[in-house]
Amino acid sequence: MNAPFSRLARLGMRLSPGASFTLFYLLGIAVAGWRLGLAAAMFLAFLAAVLLMAHDWIGPGFAPPSPWLSFWNSGTHLLVFCGVGWVIAELGRLNRGVEQLVEQRTTRWQTEAGEHKATAARLAEALEFNETLIAASNVGICAYKGSGECILVNEAMAKIAG
Repeated sequence: MNAPFSRLARLGMRLSPGASFTLFYLLGIAVAGWRLGLAAAMFLAFLAAVLLMAHDWIGPGFAPPSPWLSFWNSGTHLLVFCGVGWVIAELGRLNRGVEQLVEQRTTRWQTEAGEHKATAARLAEALEFNETLIAASNVGICAYKGSGECILVNEAMAKIAG
């Protein structure tokens, strides 16, 4: 994990004073935060801030800045790097939590769908049994809706009613 950062720092020291690799440090911290979590992101944020401070102090052709300016720059780098690392690590953690919830609920809904299918099959079987029983009965049976509409009459009731 340190090798890419140290190579990046050495490369940064060889370039002109105007070149900045801060974005690349941020990308590394963001990827580490997303994939590895908060501890890795904070470690890389601290390492990147130290490497940038070392770049300011020991880079070839650089005059060391005033100590206050160097600490200010390093502090702001550390603050930004830690903030980005924390936000991305938290987003990664929340994303993993959402993925787990989706998996759990999908499993639960699949189980419930299977139970509903089994219940529907039992209801269809019970309905068929009741229809067969009513049709074969020698007792006259009829059923009406609350509105008075007749919805079921078996053959025995039809003979009785004429």
